[in-house]
Amino acid sequence: MRLFDRIKAKITGESATSESSRSYQSIMATLVGVQLMTSFEKASQAFPTFMTDTKAAGYLFGLHDAYAQHIYGRKPDKSFPEIKASYLGLFGESAGYALFSKTAVDQEKPEFQLGMLQGGREMYAYIERGVHPFGLMNHLVFDRKQSERSLTALSKFEKTILTWDREQARIALAVIATGHGDRGPIESIFGKGATVRTAIGHLTVGNMKVLVTTMEEIYPELFDGFASEEEEEDEED
Repeated sequence: MRLFDRIKAKITGESATSESSRSYQSIMATLVGVQLMTSFEKASQAFPTFMTDTKAAGYLFGLHDAYAQHIYGRKPDKSFPEIKASYLGLFGESAGYALFSKTAVDQEKPEFQLGMLQGGREMYAYIERGVHPFGLMNHLVFDRKQSERSLTALSKFEKTILTWDREQARIALAVIATGHGDRGPIESIFGKGATVRTAIGHLTVGNMKVLVTTMEEIYPELFDGFASEEEEEDEED
Protein backbone atom coordinates (compact mmCIF):
# COMPACT_ATOMS: atom_id res chain seq x y z
CA MET A 1 0.00 0.00 0.00
CA ARG A 2 1.41 3.40 -1.03
CA LEU A 3 2.07 6.22 1.45
CA PHE A 4 -1.03 8.18 0.45
CA ASP A 5 -3.19 5.06 0.77
CA ARG A 6 -1.84 4.31 4.23
CA ILE A 7 -2.48 7.87 5.44
CA LYS A 8 -5.91 7.86 3.83
CA ALA A 9 -6.89 4.56 5.43
CA LYS A 10 -5.74 5.89 8.80
CA ILE A 11 -7.92 9.00 8.48
CA THR A 12 -11.06 7.41 7.06
CA GLY A 13 -10.81 3.79 8.12
CA GLU A 14 -11.49 2.91 4.48
CA SER A 15 -9.46 1.57 1.61
CA ALA A 16 -8.33 4.12 -0.98
CA THR A 17 -10.17 2.08 -3.62
CA SER A 18 -13.63 2.54 -2.10
CA GLU A 19 -14.37 5.96 -3.68
CA SER A 20 -17.40 4.84 -5.68
CA SER A 21 -19.56 4.39 -2.59
CA ARG A 22 -18.60 7.70 -1.01
CA SER A 23 -20.02 11.19 -1.48
CA TYR A 24 -18.32 14.12 -3.19
CA GLN A 25 -17.87 15.89 0.14
CA SER A 26 -16.42 12.83 1.82
CA ILE A 27 -13.90 12.28 -0.97
CA MET A 28 -12.85 15.93 -0.98
CA ALA A 29 -12.51 15.95 2.82
CA THR A 30 -10.08 13.04 2.53
CA LEU A 31 -8.06 14.38 -0.41
CA VAL A 32 -7.69 17.80 1.22
CA GLY A 33 -7.32 16.50 4.78
CA VAL A 34 -4.43 14.20 3.89
CA GLN A 35 -2.51 17.12 2.43
CA LEU A 36 -3.18 19.43 5.37
CA MET A 37 -2.27 16.99 8.13
CA THR A 38 1.47 17.68 7.79
CA SER A 39 0.91 21.35 8.72
CA PHE A 40 -2.31 21.40 10.78
CA GLU A 41 -3.97 19.16 13.36
CA LYS A 42 -7.33 19.62 11.63
CA ALA A 43 -8.46 21.20 8.38
CA SER A 44 -10.34 24.07 10.04
CA GLN A 45 -7.04 25.41 11.42
CA ALA A 46 -5.87 26.06 7.85
CA PHE A 47 -8.57 28.69 7.26
CA PRO A 48 -6.32 31.75 7.93
CA THR A 49 -3.72 30.30 5.57
CA PHE A 50 -6.19 29.93 2.70
CA MET A 51 -7.50 33.45 3.30
CA THR A 52 -4.02 34.94 2.89
CA ASP A 53 -2.27 32.47 0.58
CA THR A 54 -3.85 33.08 -2.82
CA LYS A 55 -2.04 30.23 -4.57
CA ALA A 56 -3.13 27.72 -1.93
CA ALA A 57 -6.72 28.98 -2.17
CA GLY A 58 -6.57 28.57 -5.94
CA TYR A 59 -5.29 25.01 -5.62
CA LEU A 60 -8.08 24.15 -3.19
CA PHE A 61 -10.74 25.50 -5.53
CA GLY A 62 -9.16 23.88 -8.59
CA LEU A 63 -9.15 20.49 -6.88
CA HIS A 64 -12.81 20.89 -5.92
CA ASP A 65 -13.91 22.28 -9.27
CA ALA A 66 -12.23 19.55 -11.34
CA TYR A 67 -13.85 16.76 -9.36
CA ALA A 68 -17.25 18.47 -9.45
CA GLN A 69 -16.98 18.81 -13.24
CA HIS A 70 -16.02 15.13 -13.44
CA ILE A 71 -19.27 14.23 -11.69
CA TYR A 72 -21.70 16.90 -12.94
CA GLY A 73 -20.10 18.25 -16.09
CA ARG A 74 -20.14 22.01 -16.67
CA LYS A 75 -23.24 22.64 -14.59
CA PRO A 76 -22.51 25.33 -11.97
CA ASP A 77 -26.00 25.00 -10.52
CA LYS A 78 -25.07 21.47 -9.41
CA SER A 79 -21.33 21.69 -8.82
CA PHE A 80 -21.13 24.98 -6.89
CA PRO A 81 -23.51 23.88 -4.09
CA GLU A 82 -21.35 20.76 -3.63
CA ILE A 83 -18.15 22.80 -3.54
CA LYS A 84 -19.69 25.23 -1.08
CA ALA A 85 -20.91 22.38 1.14
CA SER A 86 -17.41 20.87 1.08
CA TYR A 87 -15.85 24.18 2.17
CA LEU A 88 -18.35 24.45 5.03
CA GLY A 89 -17.59 20.89 6.07
CA LEU A 90 -13.84 21.44 6.01
CA PHE A 91 -13.61 24.83 7.70
CA GLY A 92 -16.88 25.33 9.57
CA GLU A 93 -19.97 27.23 8.49
CA SER A 94 -18.77 30.83 8.85
CA ALA A 95 -15.16 30.28 7.76
CA GLY A 96 -16.16 27.97 4.91
CA TYR A 97 -18.70 30.46 3.58
CA ALA A 98 -16.16 33.30 3.75
CA LEU A 99 -13.51 31.29 1.92
CA PHE A 100 -15.93 30.05 -0.74
CA SER A 101 -17.23 33.59 -1.33
CA LYS A 102 -13.68 34.91 -1.63
CA THR A 103 -13.00 32.64 -4.61
CA ALA A 104 -15.25 34.82 -6.77
CA VAL A 105 -12.93 37.78 -6.11
CA ASP A 106 -9.64 35.88 -6.26
CA GLN A 107 -10.28 34.16 -9.59
CA GLU A 108 -8.94 37.20 -11.46
CA LYS A 109 -5.60 37.02 -9.65
CA PRO A 110 -2.67 35.28 -11.42
CA GLU A 111 -1.56 33.43 -8.27
CA PHE A 112 -5.05 32.02 -7.76
CA GLN A 113 -5.24 30.97 -11.40
CA LEU A 114 -1.85 29.26 -11.13
CA GLY A 115 -2.93 27.33 -8.06
CA MET A 116 -6.28 26.48 -9.63
CA LEU A 117 -4.61 25.04 -12.73
CA GLN A 118 -2.32 22.89 -10.61
CA GLY A 119 -5.20 21.66 -8.46
CA GLY A 120 -7.22 20.83 -11.55
CA ARG A 121 -4.36 18.96 -13.22
CA GLU A 122 -3.68 16.91 -10.11
CA MET A 123 -7.34 16.02 -9.70
CA TYR A 124 -7.59 14.81 -13.29
CA ALA A 125 -4.40 12.78 -12.81
CA TYR A 126 -6.04 11.24 -9.75
CA ILE A 127 -9.27 10.48 -11.60
CA GLU A 128 -7.65 9.10 -14.74
CA ARG A 129 -4.52 7.37 -13.40
CA GLY A 130 -4.91 7.14 -9.65
CA VAL A 131 -2.02 9.55 -9.02
CA HIS A 132 -2.74 11.09 -5.64
CA PRO A 133 -2.58 14.90 -5.31
CA PHE A 134 0.22 16.29 -3.16
CA GLY A 135 0.66 19.80 -4.57
CA LEU A 136 -1.00 21.55 -1.63
CA MET A 137 1.08 19.67 0.90
CA ASN A 138 4.29 20.46 -0.98
CA HIS A 139 3.32 24.12 -1.22
CA LEU A 140 2.55 24.41 2.49
CA VAL A 141 5.65 22.51 3.61
CA PHE A 142 8.26 23.80 1.16
CA ASP A 143 7.04 26.97 -0.58
CA ARG A 144 5.84 28.59 2.65
CA LYS A 145 9.21 27.95 4.30
CA GLN A 146 10.77 29.86 1.42
CA SER A 147 8.18 32.60 1.93
CA GLU A 148 9.18 32.89 5.58
CA ARG A 149 12.83 33.25 4.55
CA SER A 150 11.80 35.85 1.99
CA LEU A 151 9.90 37.90 4.56
CA THR A 152 12.88 37.76 6.92
CA ALA A 153 15.21 38.98 4.16
CA LEU A 154 12.80 41.74 3.15
CA SER A 155 12.42 42.91 6.76
CA LYS A 156 16.21 43.05 7.09
CA PHE A 157 16.45 45.01 3.82
CA GLU A 158 13.82 47.51 4.92
CA LYS A 159 15.89 48.23 8.04
CA THR A 160 19.06 48.56 5.96
CA ILE A 161 17.64 51.13 3.54
CA LEU A 162 16.65 53.37 6.43
CA THR A 163 20.30 54.50 6.35
CA TRP A 164 20.24 55.13 2.58
CA ASP A 165 19.52 58.29 0.68
CA ARG A 166 15.74 58.48 0.27
CA GLU A 167 15.83 58.35 -3.54
CA GLN A 168 18.22 55.38 -3.51
CA ALA A 169 15.85 53.50 -1.22
CA ARG A 170 12.88 54.36 -3.44
CA ILE A 171 14.66 53.02 -6.54
CA ALA A 172 15.70 49.80 -4.79
CA LEU A 173 12.14 49.08 -3.65
CA ALA A 174 10.88 49.77 -7.17
CA VAL A 175 13.31 47.17 -8.55
CA ILE A 176 12.11 44.60 -6.02
CA ALA A 177 8.52 45.29 -7.05
CA THR A 178 9.34 44.37 -10.67
CA GLY A 179 10.22 40.88 -9.50
CA HIS A 180 6.58 40.52 -8.45
CA GLY A 181 5.43 41.69 -11.87
CA ASP A 182 4.61 45.23 -10.70
CA ARG A 183 6.31 47.74 -12.99
CA GLY A 184 4.28 50.65 -11.68
CA PRO A 185 6.85 51.95 -9.15
CA ILE A 186 9.81 51.79 -11.56
CA GLU A 187 7.83 53.51 -14.34
CA SER A 188 6.59 56.19 -11.96
CA ILE A 189 10.23 57.11 -11.30
CA PHE A 190 11.81 56.70 -14.76
CA GLY A 191 8.86 56.75 -17.14
CA LYS A 192 6.96 54.19 -19.18
CA GLY A 193 9.09 51.35 -20.53
CA ALA A 194 11.85 51.83 -17.95
CA THR A 195 13.94 48.72 -17.31
CA VAL A 196 15.66 47.20 -14.30
CA ARG A 197 18.99 48.20 -15.80
CA THR A 198 17.83 51.80 -15.99
CA ALA A 199 16.96 51.73 -12.31
CA ILE A 200 20.05 50.01 -10.94
CA GLY A 201 22.20 52.31 -13.05
CA HIS A 202 21.15 55.05 -10.64
CA LEU A 203 22.28 53.12 -7.55
CA THR A 204 25.70 53.35 -5.95
CA VAL A 205 27.86 50.23 -6.38
CA GLY A 206 27.50 49.38 -2.71
CA ASN A 207 23.73 49.74 -2.70
CA MET A 208 23.43 47.74 -5.92
CA LYS A 209 25.32 44.82 -4.35
CA VAL A 210 23.03 44.89 -1.31
CA LEU A 211 19.97 44.95 -3.57
CA VAL A 212 21.12 42.00 -5.69
CA THR A 213 21.93 39.92 -2.59
CA THR A 214 18.53 40.75 -1.12
CA MET A 215 16.69 39.74 -4.30
CA GLU A 216 18.49 36.40 -4.28
CA GLU A 217 17.35 35.83 -0.70
CA ILE A 218 13.80 37.09 -1.09
CA TYR A 219 12.90 34.41 -3.59
CA PRO A 220 15.09 32.58 -6.11
CA GLU A 221 12.45 32.78 -8.86
CA LEU A 222 12.22 36.54 -8.43
CA PHE A 223 15.94 36.83 -8.89
CA ASP A 224 15.83 34.55 -11.95
CA GLY A 225 13.35 36.96 -13.51
CA PHE A 226 15.58 39.89 -12.64
CA ALA A 227 18.63 38.13 -14.11
CA SER A 228 16.71 37.16 -17.26
CA GLU A 229 15.84 40.77 -17.96
CA GLU A 230 19.49 41.70 -17.59
CA GLU A 231 20.50 38.97 -20.05
CA GLU A 232 17.87 40.09 -22.58
CA GLU A 233 19.13 43.66 -22.37
CA ASP A 234 22.74 42.47 -22.87
CA GLU A 235 21.66 40.64 -26.03
CA GLU A 236 19.90 43.74 -27.33
CA ASP A 237 23.07 45.76 -26.74
